[in-house]
Amino acid sequence: MSDEKKLEGDEEIEKRREGSRAEFHKLLVKEVMKWEFPMIERSASIEAVAKILRSRQHVWIVDEPGSKRVVGTITERDFLEVMSPLPGRSWVVGSIKPKSWHHAEFETAEELMVKHLVTCSQDATIEEALSLMSRHRVSRLPIIENDELIGEVNLSALINTYIAKVEESSE
Repeated sequence: MSDEKKLEGDEEIEKRREGSRAEFHKLLVKEVMKWEFPMIERSASIEAVAKILRSRQHVWIVDEPGSKRVVGTITERDFLEVMSPLPGRSWVVGSIKPKSWHHAEFETAEELMVKHLVTCSQDATIEEALSLMSRHRVSRLPIIENDELIGEVNLSALINTYIAKVEESSE
């Protein structure tokens, strides 16, 4: 194959790829969001949170049982922080005592949860959702409507959708 034909083929592939990227970014969050998600009430025990985190990477914290008013989230990373307490620093008189589950200082989901959530609307574009994720360095967004959690979108779902769009355009 001549270099000229190879360049033409590469240009065609790049045009299709660009088109699929533009298509992907214009999709709405509601087209890719998950409608089922883990939730637990703020008064739940840390043990109950741990049971959910055995099979999920996060859990949304809601106001009370039966509510969908999200007030926070707990991720595996958050839980790691309390399971692995930092040792006290010997050069500080009295040493620093970090808050940890190990030392029974966290009892409820509310005490451990991250309260300041970055949220998204189901009518936002994927481009807007990705921008929020990138700016706030999060890998999932709760989808809120009328102050209630109706779904979530995560980076894994967005990657899968992107790959599907690129593969679709190259067929």
